[in-house]
This record gives sequence, C-alpha cells and structure tokens, in this order.
Amino acid sequence: MLAVPATMVAQNTLSANASASVVIPITIVDISGLTGGTTLNFGAVALDFANSGTVTVSTQNVRTVGGSITAVASTGTSTASFGVTGTAGKTYAITLPADGTISVVSTTNPANTMAVNQFLARPASAGADQLTGTIGVGGSDSFTVGATLTVAAGQAEGIYNGSFSVTANYN
Repeated sequence: MLAVPATMVAQNTLSANASASVVIPITIVDISGLTGGTTLNFGAVALDFANSGTVTVSTQNVRTVGGSITAVASTGTSTASFGVTGTAGKTYAITLPADGTISVVSTTNPANTMAVNQFLARPASAGADQLTGTIGVGGSDSFTVGATLTVAAGQAEGIYNGSFSVTANYN
C-alpha cells in the first residue's frame, strides 16, 4: 500500500478596500468689522451697591438685567460675531468657555473682577441657540455669542475688560 500526502494550504489572502475623505480646513474668523475685533459688550449699568445682579446679552443682542441692576440706555451692547469657512454641507461643533473660567477685570484696579458665564452660541444655519451649525453651499456660516455677567454687591465702578476663546471643529 502506498500513501499519498494531501495538499495543505498554509496561507489565505483576502482583499479590503481603503478610502479617505479630504475636506477644506475649517477656519473661524472675526466678522464684526469692529476695530480691535469682535466684542461681547454688556453695556453700562448702574448698581444698587448693597445688592448684586446680572446682565445678559442674548445671542440676538437683547440685553436683560436682573437683581439690583439698572441698564443705562445710552450705551450699546453687542454679541461677539464669528464666521466659519470650510467644506459645504459639513456640520461643525462650537466649543464655548465653561462656567467659572472667564472674568472681566477692571482697567484701573486688576483686583476687581466680574464673572462671565452661561455662554450661548447661535449659528446662522441653525436659527436657534445651539452648539452645532452647518457650512452652507458657499462654504461659510456664521454665529453669534452671548453670555451673562454677574455683578457683585459693592462692585467697584470702572471699565472692565477680558477675553475668551471659541473653537469650531468638524463633527
């Protein structure tokens, strides 16, 4: 009797596909047209020094005051305004400052500060306050930012300034 060895396969190959998508880099720019850049401006307010209050500028540039704050009508307010460019049809996410991270500081005495919290964004493509927008057919979108300023009881008189950062990333 003669034995014949069976053929054995020691290797097997399978193919896979590879793909990639290239998008235009997303950019964010100041579209306010203001000298010195876009500004979230809470305007001037008068305070009952024994009590605290808040000033809110909505994403639609509507100022409201709460507590013992009186709005001074002759001063303007403004939302911060940003433009976003990138690949048409792509959605993007907006990252705003977290509560407790941003303050404005007195220009005459840096020891005097006020907290800025409750940041909101309003993408033009969304038409509502939210943190996502869609880049339009022309490759752009825009959004405004509003927030709430907390004024402490006995807050020192003066001009207060500060800065904050926003980020836009593709989803």
